[in-house]
Amino acid sequence: MAEDPLFKPLRPLVLLTAVDQTMPSTYLRFLYIFPFPNHSARSFAVKYLQNRLQATIETWPILAGRVLPSASGTYYIAIEYDNPPPKITRTEEDQNLNPKMFKQNMLDASKGWNLHYRDVDFQNFDFQNFEAESRDPTMFSQFPHHSALGQSCPAMGLQANWLDGGLILCFAFHHAVADGYGIKKILERFAGRPFGGKGLGLTRPLASEWASPSIFAITEPIQYDFRRYELMALPNEEQQTHVSKTLRFTKASVDSLKTGVGPYSRMVPEERISETDCLSAMIWICVMRSRWSRRQRISQNGKKGVQGLRAHEVSRFNMTVNARKELYQPVPDDYIGNCHVVTTATARVDELLAGSGKDMEKIALIAIRIRYAIFAANADYVHRHCSWLGFICTHTNEYFFPDASYFERMPQWAIAGECTAARDRALNPARTGLNCNSWADLPTNLDFGIPNVTSPRGAPEWVLKPWSTGPGTVDILPRKSVMGGAGGDWNVLLRLVKADMDGVVREIRKLNLGFDVGLRTEGK
Repeated sequence: MAEDPLFKPLRPLVLLTAVDQTMPSTYLRFLYIFPFPNHSARSFAVKYLQNRLQATIETWPILAGRVLPSASGTYYIAIEYDNPPPKITRTEEDQNLNPKMFKQNMLDASKGWNLHYRDVDFQNFDFQNFEAESRDPTMFSQFPHHSALGQSCPAMGLQANWLDGGLILCFAFHHAVADGYGIKKILERFAGRPFGGKGLGLTRPLASEWASPSIFAITEPIQYDFRRYELMALPNEEQQTHVSKTLRFTKASVDSLKTGVGPYSRMVPEERISETDCLSAMIWICVMRSRWSRRQRISQNGKKGVQGLRAHEVSRFNMTVNARKELYQPVPDDYIGNCHVVTTATARVDELLAGSGKDMEKIALIAIRIRYAIFAANADYVHRHCSWLGFICTHTNEYFFPDASYFERMPQWAIAGECTAARDRALNPARTGLNCNSWADLPTNLDFGIPNVTSPRGAPEWVLKPWSTGPGTVDILPRKSVMGGAGGDWNVLLRLVKADMDGVVREIRKLNLGFDVGLRTEGK
């Protein structure tokens, strides 16, 4: 990579952990939406938001930093940041080192927006499609969904989008910097909740806890001969358009689903099977039934390059599990970096298809498989996973991160982009796999304290994650009840081939469960 003055470190670089290195190069973006009728009070609200953001980055100075290559010509990433952090209200002349973390945006006719706040059905509004049609991937956030490997990217940003009668706050977090639990902590701090302990980065360098032998102990790492495997791109069977759709299920219907699974879950105590397990099982079954029908139909019509699914093929359902409680040496409560593992439930395709068995019995079987996969992410699993990632990213038995010159000699299969690609190869999300992330625990009833917001208790009226990360993605979204608390209806954001998406809705409605699944669909 050519020398770029933006990349020239003016302060020491702090290398990200092995888990952070393997995260996809994307921004996680969330919308917190408030009624704000008093236009003349916007300046007071902006000042308040800047002060709250300042308090947040003073807790974690790394959030004001930049994610950038640790050495010229490599994809190994680090964070460059100031401690103490810069002021949010710094002048434009300072932006060549760090773009504004805070930005304002006016949603008006010039941007194709002609709606008043009270006229927008935010639950059903397709933000992703609106951005696509306006050809502005940063309409609601100053950062696009994807950030290119090798570029210098801000760790976090906040954009205040003003519309007539309302305020849409878009928080964007680089995936290499924070995971779901970390984002939850950051949002709580931004809302002004008391925070015990000192912020990460104020008293120790990022990832110092992860570098300790008790967590990344390279004992007897499994030896693989990577030369045995010829890695090649998956066949590009079809040039299909992927679409996103939000499936809404009433709380009552999901409660009924969990109750219906109970009699079949004797192998696992009923209280250990969650609503998320049951909902995930139903989605997995219906997606695979839709894929089976479409591919069999196309294959029978003789379309070249398209293979029908086989009954004995293995379908995989990946889930992200918080590993903080399973570590031999717990990380501090203020650790916001990626600290999770991916666990996988598997089933043969024919186990997911409609047959002589009852639909509820099949959902129960798959829900139990999902729960067992989560059980499997125990301390030993987490230790082996972290140990192996540490081995990949350091390739040494020393308990420290090597210098930049060492990273330049690392094999290509170990770079962050290759780790993400390898995960996709194994999952095959376009054919038999699904990748599930649950954001159901994201805070939805926080009092942000924003002046002149008219929602009850200062909490947002809507909390949304309208952007999907990639094909084959299942995002279980934050839940917010009508009364403003958590625990409302369930929303699942899917991203699939359009024909598969249409089939999923049909398959869900065909289920014979003895009750109405309460399905509503939004999006294209």
